[in-house]
Amino acid sequence: MKKKIKKLVIFGAGSSGKEIKLLIDEINKKSKIWNIVGFIDKNPKLIGKKIKNIKVYKDISDLKNDKINWVCSVMNPKIKKRICKNISEKYKPVNVIHPSINIPKDIKIGTGNIIFSNVHLSYEVKIDNHCMISFGSDIGHNSKIRSFNSIMPGVIINGFVSIGEACLLGSGSIINIKTKIDNEVIIGSGTFIFQDVKKKTSIFNLPRQIKKNIK
Repeated sequence: MKKKIKKLVIFGAGSSGKEIKLLIDEINKKSKIWNIVGFIDKNPKLIGKKIKNIKVYKDISDLKNDKINWVCSVMNPKIKKRICKNISEKYKPVNVIHPSINIPKDIKIGTGNIIFSNVHLSYEVKIDNHCMISFGSDIGHNSKIRSFNSIMPGVIINGFVSIGEACLLGSGSIINIKTKIDNEVIIGSGTFIFQDVKKKTSIFNLPRQIKKNIK
């Protein structure tokens, strides 16, 4: 039986929205699943224009079609949370996952999640809703990731880690085994986290020592 092609809109027409468009293209090369019918963005400079040959709309209702799926590309977790919570329930959030990703049977994944290529998911991982996991990240066994998180490229989350809601983990950051990250935490790029982090905390491994006298 021929697969039905599903209509999809992407919230956010910025750089991450373009990355998701490329991800959709890669998925469709293997099996035609998605037809991107629009970007949704509040930026008045973008509304009505075409990005990657896809029209930008102000609101999902402007497409005048209730049978549309959606994902949110916005990287800022707080903004992403607000957008996702304000979208009408008649529109369906969906997972967009690169076809190369191996998903063990004992993993639990919610909806609205975006997982790029070269991501490793270990066993007994739980991912809630509307998370973005970028290229080359590694999610260790028995780890739990709550909703609205943005995990940048090359992040390593070791086993038995708990990530709260609406966190941003910068590129190349490492979360040590059995560490708990509370809600709305920002972890800077390249930062090593070896102990629990309280909610609404920003952690950056700065300043760094720089030696200029190289001969």
